[in-house]
Amino acid sequence: MSLFFKSLPYIEMKWYNTYGKIYGVYDSVRPVLTVAEPALVKQILVKEFHKFRNRMPETDPNGRFPENMFNARDGHWKRQRLIVSPAFSSGKLRRLYPLVSECCDEFVTALDGIVSAASYRTPPAVLDLPVLMSHYAVDVIASAAFATKTHPYSHPNHPFVVKAREFGSFNRYQAFVAMIVPSFVAESRWWK
Repeated sequence: MSLFFKSLPYIEMKWYNTYGKIYGVYDSVRPVLTVAEPALVKQILVKEFHKFRNRMPETDPNGRFPENMFNARDGHWKRQRLIVSPAFSSGKLRRLYPLVSECCDEFVTALDGIVSAASYRTPPAVLDLPVLMSHYAVDVIASAAFATKTHPYSHPNHPFVVKAREFGSFNRYQAFVAMIVPSFVAESRWWK
């Protein structure tokens, strides 16, 4: 229940400091093991991957994302991985560097503008860094994956930016209902 009142990174850090590098918790009725030991994480994710490839249980096969790579299981995941892997070769990632660098320059320019404008205000304006970072992420994804310039700092209502914001929004009320009545979520058209 504390997840609804504090951010997950804060809670994870508190648990890490309290219980150590390896601890288990329950996510509703599902046991979850958290590993924060780098050597063990490498062993699980690389050396013993064949034993741990399905890390999260399937919750809603008819939901929004049953087919994406993060939720895919077993052979379906392997097939997706084979298809996607060539897109992330070192050469292709190197070719993306100028696009990411250009987005970074725009981010720094926008940040400089906001900070310099805020320095003349009394009281000083609050810098909403999570929003700026999400704009940066949207800009990088739009330019690298879709060859589209969104200019999210000067055009926050660009359709791509708006859809990305909707996609990443998290409704705590819906999460609470999903935790209490998961069958309602799976069957409800209202939910989707």
